[in-house]
Amino acid sequence: MRSRYEANESMNKFSRRTFIEQASAVSLCTLTGIAGANPADGLPFKETSDLILPAGFPGQWAAFGRLIHKQSGGALILQDGYVVDSQSWKDGEFHLRARAPKGTDEVQIWAGVKCLDRDRRYVFALRGGNNDDLYLARYAPDGGIKFLGIAPLDFHPVPEMWYKLRAVVRNNRFHLYLNEESLPRINVLDDGALWSEGGVSLGGGWLPAEFSDVRTRTLTPADAAAVDAIGDRVWEPRPDGLDREHLRAQQRIEYRATNIPTFEHPRMEVSLDGKWLFLPDQELQMGATPQAPDWDDTKWHLMDVPDFWTPTVTWLYGETGFPYLTDVSAMKGISDKFYLGEINRLDGYTFDWRSTRSAWYRHYVDLPSDVSGRCFELCFDAIAMRSEVWVNGFQVASHIRSLAKNR
Repeated sequence: MRSRYEANESMNKFSRRTFIEQASAVSLCTLTGIAGANPADGLPFKETSDLILPAGFPGQWAAFGRLIHKQSGGALILQDGYVVDSQSWKDGEFHLRARAPKGTDEVQIWAGVKCLDRDRRYVFALRGGNNDDLYLARYAPDGGIKFLGIAPLDFHPVPEMWYKLRAVVRNNRFHLYLNEESLPRINVLDDGALWSEGGVSLGGGWLPAEFSDVRTRTLTPADAAAVDAIGDRVWEPRPDGLDREHLRAQQRIEYRATNIPTFEHPRMEVSLDGKWLFLPDQELQMGATPQAPDWDDTKWHLMDVPDFWTPTVTWLYGETGFPYLTDVSAMKGISDKFYLGEINRLDGYTFDWRSTRSAWYRHYVDLPSDVSGRCFELCFDAIAMRSEVWVNGFQVASHIRSLAKNR
């Protein structure tokens, strides 16, 4: 596999009393069987037995959950609950056109494939708000749930704009396409699938979504061959056009040592934060000695200090809980947008950070000519994980510890 809900202002103003009062009102409506229109969108509540879909929707559909639904021309608006087509298939294509209706806070378009029953289904979503991604997961009881990945979007979905989604399933391979793209944005194999076929679903989000142009079909042998030919490829954004070697050379010219012209006080503390020279080990030949003072560093990169050459979220949350996935999906955690910001930061470096497992840092400090009688201490506030410290070609320290101060 390669590849939230933005609280509105009124929610931010909720007091504990307001929350309890509104929760009590909702509970009362539930107990009495009364449900009114959602004040945000005016959609009337319909009992599931009253479900009538637009004439253009194929198949026989059943509703699940406390569904709010409304027809709008040839489209169907759903909120909270979801509908499932009774036709079951194994290998097929599910096409839909959807949008967030006018007045909706954010885009949350949810649908599904291989829906076996109300508890067992594969769901996918186009998510705006604080997410801006495509999402895929297997929902199942008794520990059968499985996250299958996200694909970050290169744009922010907005209400009222129509989006085309296409899900293609071939055995346990899932492709998720956006608009007219020829390669899937999500391409994953669920090698632990718990069932092999099911219907398709629409809805399931807490915000209203409007659906039209819904189509399903079984894959032909030619379709199946086309899916197999894609392999593990996914849609990729256009290259950023960044000439990393040119940028590296320019940054190296602009590198500056830390200069201490005089000792103004008997005791001084000088920060060495800033741009350091940096050389990943994969760019070194076997037996190289970059710790030597006369080692040529004109081809080195620049690295921010303090900072990581890996996503910071890795250290904050240890989000490596999906080893069967790759890239952003493998690290999906508390804040997807924060992680994506980290990827953008790292992609701005001139070296291949994904291949970097260890590296050499180098920095020059120019001292006054007279240093007699002075004692110097070099302090690193945090180093992870193993390190050696060399000064003018001499090893002065070593360190094996995570993010601890080293003097």
